[in-house]
Amino acid sequence: MIPFLLRRLLWFAITLLGVVTISFFLMRAVRGGPFDGERRLHPAIEANLAARYNLDWPLWRQYLQYLGPFNLRADGIGGLLVVEDEAARLAKPAREQAQGSTVRFGSNVWTFTGDIGPRPFGGVLTGDLGPSFKYRDFTVNDIIGQSLPISVALGSVALLWALVLGLTAGIGSALWRGTRVDLGLRLVATLGIALPNFVIAAFLILLFAFLVPVLPVAGWGRAEHMILPGFALGAPFAAYIARLTRTGMLEVLSQDHIRTARAKGLPEWLILLRHALKGGVLPVVSYLGPATAGILTGSLVIERLFGIPGTGSHFVNSALNRDYTLSMGVTILYTVLVYTLNTLVDLAYTLLDPRIRLEES
Repeated sequence: MIPFLLRRLLWFAITLLGVVTISFFLMRAVRGGPFDGERRLHPAIEANLAARYNLDWPLWRQYLQYLGPFNLRADGIGGLLVVEDEAARLAKPAREQAQGSTVRFGSNVWTFTGDIGPRPFGGVLTGDLGPSFKYRDFTVNDIIGQSLPISVALGSVALLWALVLGLTAGIGSALWRGTRVDLGLRLVATLGIALPNFVIAAFLILLFAFLVPVLPVAGWGRAEHMILPGFALGAPFAAYIARLTRTGMLEVLSQDHIRTARAKGLPEWLILLRHALKGGVLPVVSYLGPATAGILTGSLVIERLFGIPGTGSHFVNSALNRDYTLSMGVTILYTVLVYTLNTLVDLAYTLLDPRIRLEES
């Protein structure tokens, strides 16, 4: 197991470095910037904001600074922005007039004072994802720390929906193979695979907002707020789990040890729980890793539709606002989650089937 984990750790480092590198340069290649808006800022203000966040550096230098920990800090104009009348500024002593960087803009003079300088980025390697360009009072670590528990709670409810509905439908379809129940369950599963989660969410909002208003369709804070978005997010994965469970159960139920158990006169429910279920859910276990990652990353649209302040909503906002550091932080977070969950699934797979060796996977 230790050699397997060491190899996974090495590949994790290579994968994370590749994701960070590609994402960093792709985001910088997109037109526009985090300080663009409908009303264009004064060029001097844009220059000072760029210097404040090291955006005036060459890309390779910004990349090394973002990786960190590298001592790449540079002096720049920073500190406080003071707007004052020109007459009031000229009334000051000459020594105070010389402090800071002044720019004439209309009837006022914009003065940049102080020696705070650019805020240093600790770097991804130290766990510091940097400050947010739009949420000035928060770092990316703060935003993720506040929103990730919300996304995890929503994902847990969605995964619970997927497992309960998917396993029940899959087992029932395998037990009543060839009947109308089997046909109906397979039809529903196919429909669930075909419909995206945002389409299911739209139907749920129309149903429970206008026809049967018994559940809230937006907001966060109470348990009932998780029912509809959790179902909409987990329904497509429940359909996949149902198909996998049916296939796995049919394969196990046709094996010799199941026929032997039936020949001995064991009850059907005991054969199902003791002999068939453990082997029948193996395909589901292997699917749980990408399914969990898909639930977390697929919550982007669901969180926006239901007004949930999770990580997905912040990721969408960061793309719209060109918030480079927040987009990179969420991308890194999703990469870590996907890789970690896949590794945990491989470990759980060996517990269910001791014939599988980690060194060979």
